[in-house]
Amino acid sequence: MEMEEIGEQNRLYGYIEEKGDRESCQRNEAIMSTLPVDDLWPPLERHMFGWAPYDTQVTKRYSRVIHFAASLTEVEWDLRLWIDKFEVLLRCLHWERAVVQLETFYLGEHTFTWHPKAAWRPQPPCYGHLDQTTEWWDFESSMDLKELAQLRSV
Repeated sequence: MEMEEIGEQNRLYGYIEEKGDRESCQRNEAIMSTLPVDDLWPPLERHMFGWAPYDTQVTKRYSRVIHFAASLTEVEWDLRLWIDKFEVLLRCLHWERAVVQLETFYLGEHTFTWHPKAAWRPQPPCYGHLDQTTEWWDFESSMDLKELAQLRSV
């Protein structure tokens, strides 16, 4: 018997372009490995992410891509909460650029992009809610920022 889906499926995917040497990439891997396996909603889990070893044919030295993807039911209503979690992760990593693509039934397709400020270094603590993202990076969104702010269930 086939299980009935409740709600609409959304796709959330993208990448984080790393910035740094082997040591920075190893540090990023260590941070990524601490992500929860079974996170609270909306999930930002270890199983969503993948990356190639640092110095292989499919990675450019000093610039590797961490990719991620998830198929989630109706995540758009908690999108701002998911982005909050993603930004906490970005705050901990060495990176050059991050891009999130969102495909939803109700809100359509949107792109979110982060570029760190010029003198970026990981900023501890690597947990909690970030109120002012512009302090750490520039953020671009194809969605109106007021609309995005309203997509938080809390």
